[in-house]
Amino acid sequence: LVYITGALGFLCAKFMIFVLEGIMGEDDMASWGWRLPFLFAIVPGVIAVIGRRALPESGMFEDEKARNTKGVEVSALTKLKQVFSKYWINVLLGIGVTSTYGVLCYGVGVWIQSFLGTAGLSAGNRMVADLISRGLAIFSTVMFGWASDKLGLFFILGLSIVLTTFISIPLWILIAADPLNFGLVVLGYSLGFGLLQPCVGALTYHFDVELFPTEVRNTGMAITFNVAFAIFGGAAPVIALEAAEASWLGPGIFYMLAGALGTISMCAAFYLERIGMIELAYVRREPYYGPLGCDRRRAAPKFVEGNEESSDDGTSSKATSQADFISGDRKMQVTA
Repeated sequence: LVYITGALGFLCAKFMIFVLEGIMGEDDMASWGWRLPFLFAIVPGVIAVIGRRALPESGMFEDEKARNTKGVEVSALTKLKQVFSKYWINVLLGIGVTSTYGVLCYGVGVWIQSFLGTAGLSAGNRMVADLISRGLAIFSTVMFGWASDKLGLFFILGLSIVLTTFISIPLWILIAADPLNFGLVVLGYSLGFGLLQPCVGALTYHFDVELFPTEVRNTGMAITFNVAFAIFGGAAPVIALEAAEASWLGPGIFYMLAGALGTISMCAAFYLERIGMIELAYVRREPYYGPLGCDRRRAAPKFVEGNEESSDDGTSSKATSQADFISGDRKMQVTA
């Protein structure tokens, strides 16, 4: 739902800009009219804030709050220190994975539209191409979410990021070979990247959330996601432009490298959890790895926040925010 609502927001914003450019003209829009969408955005922004304040907290959050026997509210600074002292590896891995989504979101979804406009593709065709891309993203997100529920979040997200690494250059070639050929643009941009973006994007939100236990989840996820988007997403259009000026294959290579960074981060996360250095799935342990490691995860004690679970030897243990790994025999024990 997070990704679907985001895609709908992008779609509405794109439609508003298209309408304003048609009414005002491109010159007036570039001169001063670009400020109007920001003013109009105040309305949905206020609605979102009011709506969020009215939403109930999750059961995990309420359980964690109830377990705080001292009744003392933990400060934001304390949570920040806890994230960087205990979960800094998770933060770095999350940034690496999220960087792929940031580049796809702004380096592809935003910059390619500008590239097509500069190349001479009409505003109407650009709008249709974007409508196809966003519409496909909205409907396909449901399918990718179902696949991650059945086959494992890590497996489907990892497969999507690896796919991004290998097909970014061919998709870019389709677009750059003839930017005025609407059919090629739809094939490369609307359908190709249009399917990669929701598969990587929708599951990245879930991946980042699962990296942290309840008590620091909001802080950890916010740092991970926003740092990745500020650095990689924010710089993506500029890098793509410079890459295009350096070589006509430049943007495709840039997208490929973004996928490679995400792939390396996923591989590192897989390895570090297998040797017991980190925990990746603080919300739902199974299915997570799917075909990559379901046997290992079935052999481990269940880790469900706030619930009392039975380990493989029949004893009962209370799950807490952090698993304690015994490195000697590589068994995993959950502290009481």
